[in-house]
Amino acid sequence: MEKINKEILKNKEVIIFDLDGTLINTINIWNKTDQIILKKHNIFLTKKEIQEIRDNYLLNNTSNNIYLNYSKYLIDKYNLSIDYEEFYKDRINISNKLLKTIKPKPYVLKTLNALKRKNYLLVLATATTNNEIDLYRNNKYMKKILYYFDLIVTSDDVNNKKPNPEIYEYILKKIRVAKKKFIVVEDSYIGLLCAKNIDIEKIYLENKHSKKEYNLIKRVSEYKLKNYLDLYKIINKL
Repeated sequence: MEKINKEILKNKEVIIFDLDGTLINTINIWNKTDQIILKKHNIFLTKKEIQEIRDNYLLNNTSNNIYLNYSKYLIDKYNLSIDYEEFYKDRINISNKLLKTIKPKPYVLKTLNALKRKNYLLVLATATTNNEIDLYRNNKYMKKILYYFDLIVTSDDVNNKKPNPEIYEYILKKIRVAKKKFIVVEDSYIGLLCAKNIDIEKIYLENKHSKKEYNLIKRVSEYKLKNYLDLYKIINKL
């Protein structure tokens, strides 16, 4: 894995971005959400413990309605006496309140604007649902992010979640451009593995939450990016 340079972008036409952890810092929000809901049922875990449980589940499960199934998993794991749909709805309500204040990572908006000025086609590929995207449209910062994307693909558009490559297969069918003209920006091993499974070049965006996966990430990603300021500078030199 090497540091990204301007030459790689010269040969690309379509840039696919993940959302959670890549464009916005939502990992802490999901950790806090699960911590709050489990605490309601007298299960007390640290955010680090919660993230490890969720990451392991998502890595090994790619079925549709992944977070509904994750809610079932937590109920079974801790023998909770609650209907899984009620638990799931409560989890959504908690997360929606927290997500209302989410902001983009530094230099994200400038980077997206610079890419559009260079005529790149931008795609958002996320495990987020359409309902959550609609929620984001009411957030002044998120509304600005979504404005730049030519195509937004959510978990509602596919049956299997990352690392299953279905979401990228869907995008390739929608956008009739040679695969070698695509590049993916992801912050996690799961996302990068998804792109590797369909043989699309990848940029790993450094994320403190994925440090424990770094040895795995090095095996699946061609390029590494420290932050969006670095990418912004590269774009402006094209």
